[in-house]
Amino acid sequence: MKLYNFFKTKKKYNIGVALGGGAARGIAHLGVLLGLEELKVPIGILSGVSSGCLVGGLYAAGVPISVLISKLSSLHWRSFTSFHFSKRGMVSSVRIQRFVESLVGKIAMKDCPIPFIGGVTNILKGEPHAFFNSNHLLSTIIRASVSFPGIYPPVKIDDEFYVDGGVFQNVPIPILRTYGAQKIIGVDVIPSGVLEELPRNVPLMVDRSLDLMLNSQRKMMDQPDVLLTPVITDVSSFDLKSYDRLVEYGYQSVMKSKKSLLSLVS
Repeated sequence: MKLYNFFKTKKKYNIGVALGGGAARGIAHLGVLLGLEELKVPIGILSGVSSGCLVGGLYAAGVPISVLISKLSSLHWRSFTSFHFSKRGMVSSVRIQRFVESLVGKIAMKDCPIPFIGGVTNILKGEPHAFFNSNHLLSTIIRASVSFPGIYPPVKIDDEFYVDGGVFQNVPIPILRTYGAQKIIGVDVIPSGVLEELPRNVPLMVDRSLDLMLNSQRKMMDQPDVLLTPVITDVSSFDLKSYDRLVEYGYQSVMKSKKSLLSLVS
């Protein structure tokens, strides 16, 4: 099966980091990036889908991790949604694009200081797609990659329609290999623990079911050199109140894997 419709490049990058999707759990990526900076692990190329695309894209565009941690901490769900009448989605994703542009302006993918790959899903063709080193606006690619089907409508780019990049590969490792990453750090923020009680409402029940599906995907995914799974307790996709805890989870996952991560540098 064809996984990604793009051309291979001859350029090589020593270390690539793949940031997976997980809605609010993607906050843990901030702690991961903070920890990698502290260990001085050089990131040659980044890839991201869904919330991993949001965090990874902003970081690749040059927003300091301290600024990201500060700016994202004040956000709530209304920051990412606005109501509109559409048969293809319950809320508009335009505020997501505006938020990205408030931090990095209308920067193109090809102008990111750290090479960045934004993973999306072509909903008509039923296949994953990656945007890399192109003239497309980073804000548009992020908006498409976080557009969870049924919640946000598809985003039209070049006469095609795209949704959440995590539909096919929730931790975008294969695209890093295709674009020349020699060593890969994967970050999977989907929790895999056992619940002590039933989810208390329908959204949380659906959320748990999606987590189980993604956990089964983890077993079959292309394995990175180092896999970080920072979310060690049950945190839902909607739990923005666990912001500080999630950042700490991400940071501690790096520290716990310090030896393995530093071995990639030597």
